[in-house]
Amino acid sequence: MGKTMVYNLTPMPINKEAARFETCVRGSQGYKLDITNLGRNYLPSLAPIYVDYANEKAYPIVNVVVNEAYISNSTTPNTVLKIKKGSGVAIGMFLGNGTNGCEVSAIDKSNTAYDKLTLTTDFKADLAMDTVIFQTKSDKGVTQKYKANQLNYAPTKNEAGATVTGILSIYEIQTSKIDYPFSAKDKEDLGARFQFIN
Repeated sequence: MGKTMVYNLTPMPINKEAARFETCVRGSQGYKLDITNLGRNYLPSLAPIYVDYANEKAYPIVNVVVNEAYISNSTTPNTVLKIKKGSGVAIGMFLGNGTNGCEVSAIDKSNTAYDKLTLTTDFKADLAMDTVIFQTKSDKGVTQKYKANQLNYAPTKNEAGATVTGILSIYEIQTSKIDYPFSAKDKEDLGARFQFIN
């Protein structure tokens, strides 16, 4: 008689402290998670995602938190931006705030406290510490590459073949309790189906 396989796997818990899950409307379909720019070991519960329904894929929204105040300089361009770790930023990626933007030409991850980005040009706007900027389609920094249309339901490990299920609606979201940055654009894009406290 063959041996019985026993699996002792404990899934990561859903972040029920960060929203009222009794108001949650969860989608019935799973989508393959694009992990190219995830930048961390797992995608947290309630993180913003863009679901491509036609191709059945989900993309994490790449948001970047400024770690140290950035001061623009029109005379001598400031091409160094320090950001918090785990952002998923890649060389050649465009970042913006909806008005201004830049392209990332190099990334230094040697410091344990932050990542240092080298920009191709000055951002042309000051950025306060903890400001959230996001991935854009060009260095103009105006249009997001992916617009959030769902939130991730359960924590999902960063591994090949990972899939996610999205949240279609939920209320009383507290982003301060979610281990993933949100931009003002994300909240705007998600619309009235999602209600944010902070």
